[in-house]
Amino acid sequence: MSKWLNTTKMIWKKAAKPCHALAFCPYGQLVEEFPPRAGDEIASCQVYGHDCPAFYHAEPFAEDEPADVVGEMRAFCKEIDARWKIGREH
Repeated sequence: MSKWLNTTKMIWKKAAKPCHALAFCPYGQLVEEFPPRAGDEIASCQVYGHDCPAFYHAEPFAEDEPADVVGEMRAFCKEIDARWKIGREH
């Protein structure tokens, strides 16, 4: 296992599983590093029996917008605005 891979602490409880949109698991052999954990039924894959890496490594900025070009641009602009405000406060 790589040192940079977070396999123990869930970062986002509301991450979207990419397999729902793609109809397959895009993580391949990476899922072997994410065994199912007791009590984490939301993150567990019902088909392959692993925890979804999306809950451990997801990006938070696009989850509140629809997954289309307009939604992605809105989410991107929202994050840039937030970072701009934080940078100007210091």
